[in-house]
Amino acid sequence: TILFSLPFVFLTPYAGFLADRFSKKTITVILKYAELVIMILSCVAFFIGSRFMLFTLLFMMSAQSALFSPTKYGILPEIVPEEKLTRANGLLVMMSFIAIIIGTACAPGLSVVTNTWFSKPEYAYGLASIVCVLIATAGIFTSHQVWNTRPANPTVVPDHFFLRKLWSTFSWVKKDKNLLVAVMATGFFSMLAGFMQINLIHYGMQCLGLDEKQSSFMFFFAAVGIAFGAYYAGRLSKRNIEFALIPIGSFLILISLLLLGFITSPRLLILVSILVFIAGLGAGFFIVPLDTFIQITLPLQRRGEGLALNSFISW
Repeated sequence: TILFSLPFVFLTPYAGFLADRFSKKTITVILKYAELVIMILSCVAFFIGSRFMLFTLLFMMSAQSALFSPTKYGILPEIVPEEKLTRANGLLVMMSFIAIIIGTACAPGLSVVTNTWFSKPEYAYGLASIVCVLIATAGIFTSHQVWNTRPANPTVVPDHFFLRKLWSTFSWVKKDKNLLVAVMATGFFSMLAGFMQINLIHYGMQCLGLDEKQSSFMFFFAAVGIAFGAYYAGRLSKRNIEFALIPIGSFLILISLLLLGFITSPRLLILVSILVFIAGLGAGFFIVPLDTFIQITLPLQRRGEGLALNSFISW
């Protein structure tokens, strides 16, 4: 967990620099090729059974994701008209969580299938990780279809002292009080999501009599809820940012978590799944309008820098 989180903390300012300095299309393509290289090396690491190599590659995959984040969200306002930006954000969040749902559902089954074919687990996981190589290859093909964009700020230079850079970014973001509130709201939302992620597993084990794997499967219902919420947030917003969805989303999260606190019987597992889905639905309603507002409000020349700060605060 530490190795996975560190790049999102330390590399986000540099990720913002890349998003502003170069074409976001170029950054997207390069990072997708990097993903393929990392996935191929992970197959090798599994086959030879190298723990050190696997941990190193986990860190590198997280670094790839951290460097991609400001570009992924920053490119939308450059290729989508403002009146369609909320819907685009809704689709982006929805597709991200559909990918999480598919990965969560397929990875255990793939692991079981390959384990029945090979007695050595390193061979089984090595074969299973080939699927990741195929997915990364598909990502390269799709990245080349992204529209070309111009560098937003080709003269910007990186600040290698990341804390100084983050403080400098925060200094001009806080001058716009609405933007500051939106950035802090997304950070608060991430804190709540992290709190839920940690406690849902313990809740399932201590209150519902589930084992750790069964408890972690509750995230499947949360991911489905977020996907639905994000999609309908985009549909309901139409040509404008529908800020009314933010308190509605907050209310759905509040009610579902409050009711979960009173459920301690394994017999009510279906109700628990429904409430976790509702919490995810509220999360989708909450985050899409905020993401869209932040993208629109940040100046083009410093959008990557601002999104990097937003990512840092959330992590």
